[in-house]
Amino acid sequence: MKIFHYLPLTAAALALFSLASCSDDNDEPKHDTVLNLSAITFNSDDIWAGWDKPGNLVIGDFTFSHQWTEWNTSQGFVAAKISDTSFHTPMYEYQFEVITGGGVDGPGTPYLIANWNSSEFSTPQIEDRCCSIVRTDGANFTPESVYVTNAAYPYYSMLQGDAYASQFGLHDNFILNITGVRPDGTTVDLPVYLANCTTENAAEGILNKWMRVDLSQLGTVKGIYFTMSSSDFGVFGMNTPAYFALDKFTVKP
Repeated sequence: MKIFHYLPLTAAALALFSLASCSDDNDEPKHDTVLNLSAITFNSDDIWAGWDKPGNLVIGDFTFSHQWTEWNTSQGFVAAKISDTSFHTPMYEYQFEVITGGGVDGPGTPYLIANWNSSEFSTPQIEDRCCSIVRTDGANFTPESVYVTNAAYPYYSMLQGDAYASQFGLHDNFILNITGVRPDGTTVDLPVYLANCTTENAAEGILNKWMRVDLSQLGTVKGIYFTMSSSDFGVFGMNTPAYFALDKFTVKP
């Protein structure tokens, strides 16, 4: 698997699971803050215990959007630490698995899986976005970097197709769009390719490793939200399962 050097951004720092502290001494350097998932309560299936209940996922000073819908499905962010990367039938029953088998720190370590709702494009407020990150106190912040990869569900869907989506081939792509909302309401978009197939062999173009993404071009924001697009779409929207994985979200002091 090639590392996606074709992305229109440089890979920069990030760490999601160990918390860096900032010194109160003005003579000492301040450090980037890396979100810490170690305090999250996981159930016996290694999934965040709140995944099937209403309410957002709060990690440190940040709120990650999460909804439990009237159709008994989870949308937005869920933390998990599942090491299984096997193909299952049906894969949607294994929606919280990541293709790497764990976070950046290795198999079985925590990570975030997000399920995006493609019907939200007309949503005006970041607080109403399906997949968003804001400071819990409402303050602005400056994101530094994040790691991204594919959830196992869309990975296998792109690799071999399924009942709802086609197998990927030449010219197919799967894009995660990261949007920063500036304090004045303007936005900055950062597209990241989770798949970019330049040959008929889909396996060569589908991301299966953690990739570090530089978020510094977003600048200071009041929030970040995520949307997705795929070359495989139909009358009801995107056919590729709308899942992605994050780790080590880092912000500047």
